Amino acid sequence: MERTIYSKYSNERAKRFCIRTDIVMDDNGEKKVYKYALTPEGSAHITQIAGFCRKLNEAYDGSAISFCPCTLVAAQQKTASAAFPFLRGVPLQDVLKEAVRTGNTQKAERMLDIYIRRLSKSGGEIPFTVTGEFREVFGVTQEEADELLAKAGKNAKTSAQVSDIDMILSNLFVQEADAAAMDAKWQVIDYEWTFTFPIPKGFLIYRGLYFAYYQVLYHTDFSLKSLFAMAGITDEEAALYQRMEEHFQIYMGTGALPVRNIQRAMGTRIVTLPELLKGTGRQGSLQDAGILESEWIHVRRI
Repeated sequence: MERTIYSKYSNERAKRFCIRTDIVMDDNGEKKVYKYALTPEGSAHITQIAGFCRKLNEAYDGSAISFCPCTLVAAQQKTASAAFPFLRGVPLQDVLKEAVRTGNTQKAERMLDIYIRRLSKSGGEIPFTVTGEFREVFGVTQEEADELLAKAGKNAKTSAQVSDIDMILSNLFVQEADAAAMDAKWQVIDYEWTFTFPIPKGFLIYRGLYFAYYQVLYHTDFSLKSLFAMAGITDEEAALYQRMEEHFQIYMGTGALPVRNIQRAMGTRIVTLPELLKGTGRQGSLQDAGILESEWIHVRRI
């Protein structure tokens, strides 16, 4: 008998992308991972993941990157689900954190260099072209892409045969015994955001370095610009990738308002506890309430 020991809801999205991820454990202590569609509209999204597994493993066959097996489970109550083995290993993000913690900058640089080279050379290689699907998801026009491609590097001009844009360090696992080995094989645990139309390899690398910086390296001597320079990503290229990321977030969340964005929707007016106690935060006087920069910074930290 299986019991749920962990559950994560990814429901601040468009209905067709809302899912739940469970880790379950049976009576023998064996763990398994399930992903469920939270709405009938989301069943197609879950069903696609099993197909992506096969296509990605075919595209990356012979490389040091593989993808966690996925089995489609029969639909339950009109929503689909998929099952995955529970991988035991260490996320590359943790390996990078340890290198930073111990002051091993050389190891951190080597890791990032290997990450860049593996994503550049793996997954096959097809020319990047702007398709209707690409414009829908990432919002870049043919003219904008042509302007970039005229002066960008190889990774902006080529695409993997199938693109998992979420190949960030936290989704790449290495066996614990091989965690320190630079030639260790990597296994991808989550490839939900996979697309079969061409996407620049540079964008995949951009996302990985972006998250590595803000989740691990932001308080070190590394700068985001220096990471992009390691990958040959120019300022203009990074600006376009940022726009692609912003449009992707809109595409993914159409019709939903994530909690993290509620403050943006409501505005930046802040009523402090002292103001409330004095009555200055009551309706009518709120329009005149000032916002101290220190208060805004404090709220952002929270």
